[in-house]
Amino acid sequence: MDIKEIKSAIEAKFKKNIPSHIFLDRMRLIDEDSRKGFAYNDPTYIAFYYWLGTLLETKALIEIGFRLGLLSGSFLRSCKTVKYFLALQEIKGNEFYSERLGRSNIKDVYKKDLYIHVGGLDNDVFESKLKSCEFDLAIINEESSYDRHRLYFDLLWPQLASGGIIVVDYLKRYKPSATAFKDFCISKNIEPTYVKTTYGVGLIRKD
Repeated sequence: MDIKEIKSAIEAKFKKNIPSHIFLDRMRLIDEDSRKGFAYNDPTYIAFYYWLGTLLETKALIEIGFRLGLLSGSFLRSCKTVKYFLALQEIKGNEFYSERLGRSNIKDVYKKDLYIHVGGLDNDVFESKLKSCEFDLAIINEESSYDRHRLYFDLLWPQLASGGIIVVDYLKRYKPSATAFKDFCISKNIEPTYVKTTYGVGLIRKD
C-alpha cells in the first residue's frame, strides 16, 4: 500500500471516533487515572498504531522509546504477521524504569520472538539484534535532543528493508523531533507524509 493511501485509510478510520483507551482496555499503566486524560480518549493517539496494524503485513518491528509498550502493543494487537520485535528504552541519568509492565503488555498480544533492551545504544547485544535482520517498520517514540533523533535515523535507515516505513511521533508537540525529522528527509530527498494525531505523526518509506 502506498504511504499516501495509508494516510487516507487511517484518517478515514479516525472518523469512527473510537477513543484510544478502547485499545488499552487490558494494558497495564503506571497511573490508572491517565486513562481518563485527553490523549487516551482522543481517537487519534494510540488508535493510530492499531489502525496502522490493520493495513501492514509487517514481519520485523523495532521501536525506540518503548516505555510501557502502548504504541507497539496496539500495533501488534491488530497486525498478526510480525515474527520479530526489537525494542529499546534508553535511560537518562538516574531515571527509574521498570521493564516488567511493558513486557507484560506485549506478551498479552504477541507470543513470538521478542527482545527488549533497557540501556544505551552502545551495547553489543542490542547492536547484534539490530543488525540481525531488516525491519519493515520502525517506530520512534521519543522526546530526545535533535542530535539524538538524527542518531536514531542514522541507526535505523541501514537496517530498514526496501519498502520499510519509519513512523515518528511527537512532531507537533516537540520541536527537536520535528526539526530532526525534516532535516533527515531533506538529506535523503524524501517527501514526508504527516498524519494529524494528538501529538503529530510523520511517516517515510525507504524505496
